[in-house]
Amino acid sequence: MTVEPPAAQWNALIAMCAYVCTQYGISPDEIKGHRDYYNTLCPGDKLYAKLPALRTAVRTAIG
Repeated sequence: MTVEPPAAQWNALIAMCAYVCTQYGISPDEIKGHRDYYNTLCPGDKLYAKLPALRTAVRTAIG
């Protein structure tokens, strides 16, 4: 809930999301957290707050 992902993990997440979005024709705007669909704490407050930055980074990575 309170810890941000380390840089290596964050960069790997961007790369994985960019790959999946490209492979399956998914818009980065569709990247959501579990809590957007179900009453859960996942992915934690710190990572959830970074989802807009993740969408932007994935969009940039895709080009």
